[in-house]
Amino acid sequence: MHQPGKWWIGAVPLAIIWIVCAIATTTRIQQDVGSNALTALGGLGTDALAAPGVTASGRDVTVTGQSFGVDRSILEAGVEEARGVRSAYLQTTLTLPAKPYVFAFSREGGEVVLSGNVPLPSARAAVLAAAKSAAGSLPVVDKLTYATGAPTGFQIMAAAGIGQAAGLVNGQMSLADSGFSVSGQSATSEAFEAALVAAQKLPYGFTLTKADILPPLKAPYVFSVQKSAGEILLGGDTPSLDVRNASTARASALFTGFAVKNGLGIARGAPSGNFKAATELALSALASLTTGKATLTDGRLAITGEAPGMIGADLASELKIKLPQGFTLASVDIKDLAVSPYIFRIEKDDGHVRLSGFVPDDDTRASILAIAKSLFFNDQVEDDLRRGSGAPEGFADAVTGALSAMARLADGVLSVSGNAMNLAGRAVYVKAADEIRAAFLAALPAKFEGQVSVGVKPPGAMLATAACQPAFAGLLAKGKILFETGGADLQRSSGPILDYLIATAQRCPQAEIEVAGHTDSDGAEDMNLELSERRAKAVVAYVANAGIDVSRISARGYGQDKPIASNETAEGKAQNRRIEFTVK
Repeated sequence: MHQPGKWWIGAVPLAIIWIVCAIATTTRIQQDVGSNALTALGGLGTDALAAPGVTASGRDVTVTGQSFGVDRSILEAGVEEARGVRSAYLQTTLTLPAKPYVFAFSREGGEVVLSGNVPLPSARAAVLAAAKSAAGSLPVVDKLTYATGAPTGFQIMAAAGIGQAAGLVNGQMSLADSGFSVSGQSATSEAFEAALVAAQKLPYGFTLTKADILPPLKAPYVFSVQKSAGEILLGGDTPSLDVRNASTARASALFTGFAVKNGLGIARGAPSGNFKAATELALSALASLTTGKATLTDGRLAITGEAPGMIGADLASELKIKLPQGFTLASVDIKDLAVSPYIFRIEKDDGHVRLSGFVPDDDTRASILAIAKSLFFNDQVEDDLRRGSGAPEGFADAVTGALSAMARLADGVLSVSGNAMNLAGRAVYVKAADEIRAAFLAALPAKFEGQVSVGVKPPGAMLATAACQPAFAGLLAKGKILFETGGADLQRSSGPILDYLIATAQRCPQAEIEVAGHTDSDGAEDMNLELSERRAKAVVAYVANAGIDVSRISARGYGQDKPIASNETAEGKAQNRRIEFTVK
């Protein structure tokens, strides 16, 4: 039966069910529309929007996110093509430019931090991937913000810079527009050099603003150079590229004909002081050795090796003086090798006599020098002799015998090589040249061979007569004419002073010259007078024998009558026994 007042009671639950179904259907439709819209945005590429969001109202959607300049109509059209979407409305934020455009990679408290600007999501993903690869087990903190205005090649440069910084201990890098900076400490010398090279080879358009890259720290700090047959090996470390290059260049200059192998690294920890000067001194020391090694360890220099010439003591003394402040000599251990061939040389020229080469011991050296200083009375004797084993038998006699002949030369060279001796030079007059040749060959010991070549030096310019007396007096103040004891025979050692006096007499053709003999007070007065006259005449005879016209040269003896010093002392008596050349 029909009862209108009661049927509405059943309609209420039906309405509720209908409403619930309608709401559920609308929500599902909006979810599908929103999901389809997001999928459509993804199809536009990762660089279309950052952090994209979609809100659906029915079949209409509102899009949020950060825009990177993609045309608004393109975004809307792309979303509206999604299934179920009727209209799309954009409420995106436009990315703003940054000036300067900065980017940084750093290590901070056990994590890797990326900060600064990045232009696009794809670039952000790339640099994040590079940072995670570089960070190893460290977490990567992303503090990047989007900004436009990135320099061309930003992504490539950022990734390359991260790679450079990752290779350094506590490495950091930064970009400011197109300027690149990198800092950190290298683990090895090789890594340090590679980092310096990489910092200079940047992608096109970027420049190096700062490279604060430290080489590794070494302790102990060692520099070494080893010399062997045909090879020089440089090892250890130097504090900079400049010092390393200087050491290599110095080695090449010192060791010509050797293959220089450079194994030097760059490191911190060098001792304070002039490290470059210390390494160059070590190289110079090694150059004097046949083989050996020079090692600087924390500023202490040690030399080992072998060389002819017993140079160890002399080298040690030289190094102690020359080592720069802050460096010390640890040891010098040089094994002596026999010198072969055994070299000795005397050079006489322009008032200088230089002795060089080897002598077997200090006594022989002292003896040769004493004789040389006596015979070369008018020259400055320079000693450049070194001790060395291997001298031929009779060496000392050969040299001292040749010195008397050598001393009579105006200029020349005496050279000894093993058992071969050679004398070459110029005498002051013809007769002297003949006598020097004969005396040199006669003085050769057994087993020695000699060659001699002596010419004659042209006489000097003529002197005014007034200048002759000072010239004679000057010579006799330096050298002395000596006679055999108690007699008038000239000693052979008087040859050099007599030759200088003859050369001066040749330059004084107008001077009347008296050769005066004097004695000390020992002995009878009449005998001293007679001895002094004989000695004066012996000198004049020597001059005449030289081929000089002696018609203007007279001889006179004064005995003990004109002393110039006290006869109470041996020294005074020696001064009184003399020959004088007096210009009348």
